[in-house]
Amino acid sequence: MIPLLNRRALTLLGGGMLANIVAVYLLANPDHGITENEEVSDVFRYLVKGTVLGSIAVACWIATAARPPVLRYAGQAALILVGVTLYWKTFHDDPWISTLIDTMGIVSVQNLLFAWFWVPHWNDPRQSSERMRGQFSIASLIAITAAFAFLLGSARHFSPPIEPVQYWPVLFGIWGGMPVMVTLVCQAMLAPSFRYRVVRLLVVGLLAILGSFVLAWLELEFAKRGNPSGNPSDNPSASSLLLYRIHYLMVLSGYLLAFMVAGIAARASAPKSAI
Repeated sequence: MIPLLNRRALTLLGGGMLANIVAVYLLANPDHGITENEEVSDVFRYLVKGTVLGSIAVACWIATAARPPVLRYAGQAALILVGVTLYWKTFHDDPWISTLIDTMGIVSVQNLLFAWFWVPHWNDPRQSSERMRGQFSIASLIAITAAFAFLLGSARHFSPPIEPVQYWPVLFGIWGGMPVMVTLVCQAMLAPSFRYRVVRLLVVGLLAILGSFVLAWLELEFAKRGNPSGNPSDNPSASSLLLYRIHYLMVLSGYLLAFMVAGIAARASAPKSAI
């Protein structure tokens, strides 16, 4: 099924964006929560952060509606820069360059996986057989190579916001895991079989739960190894591990939620005869 950037898609995407803006307005400031419980408000705040990051990646998927590859990848670069800047100004959590590296790596891997697993461009009129052969082009190779060259060059001069031994393994896990999950989500939402969609979405849910556990364990396990004093009081507690798991799960859930909304818009606006 070919997603079409028509009135129905724009209406659904606009509704999702409006809901996201309202959620950001309510939860962007950590001093203001939707409940009196600060921990509960913090959990919802991480969910909103995930939807914002997911919206940036969704916008990069929609940017594939541009036919010329130069315009397509220039549009994605502009969307990443604008989206990361707005995210940084809204939440004030991580350094701007850190968020840029995170997002650019995710979108680059996402582009690769969407091409390899035949997730269609928006407004791609070709038949499925033609799209499978031609979607991953020389222009795509050049764009991906340039993106990863930028990421590797940045890594040489970048000081992570936490210890490097904690930062890089978690970042590589995010780069690899999140694009895999959104690829499965898009395949599920565009699949003609209801059973196929349900199975794929269940797999994505299990991967999100497992991914949150793995990312939390990685970060805290490397934090323990990086404790030179050996003082047990400096090591993360079990409650810290639970909190990290919940935060990662909320970010992943928000990210996937943004793609589910985009997938619903794509499916609802796709012509029934387009396969």
